[in-house]
Amino acid sequence: MVLDILVAVLMACTIGYAFLLNRRLLDLKKDKKKLEGLAKSFNDATQRAEQSVAKLRVAAADVVDELRKGISDAEALHGDLELLLERGDAAADTLENAVRGATSKARSSSLPSARPASQPVKMGVEPGEGLPSRSRPADGQQFVDPSASHSEAARELMDALRAAR
Repeated sequence: MVLDILVAVLMACTIGYAFLLNRRLLDLKKDKKKLEGLAKSFNDATQRAEQSVAKLRVAAADVVDELRKGISDAEALHGDLELLLERGDAAADTLENAVRGATSKARSSSLPSARPASQPVKMGVEPGEGLPSRSRPADGQQFVDPSASHSEAARELMDALRAAR
């Protein structure tokens, strides 16, 4: 009889434990369905992210190609500008030498009393005549005509500058 009571108590404990396990299994099945939903949404998000990354790579490659083209165009323009600067410097030197030569001829043919020694000779061309002036002449002095001293390089420079606009 004690043995029967002990078996009955152990059976009751087993039934209670089985009921508890059953409840936990039901909760686990519910959680499994939620987990499957989460896994599916995670999979969808991962696929969208992969598609977005692929689109970003294509866009980045396009931008890189455009940047490379822009850089090569800029390098070409840089070379052209360096050439134009060299030609401009040569034309400016030619013009400066022509103005100095004309000024020295005018100085040697004029009387020393025509210009006070304290007043320096100024060289340049009138602004608006096609080339910027380096300095303005004093009152009463004449300008040298810049078009008379234009060399072939100066004309090419002006044509190239006009074409670049």
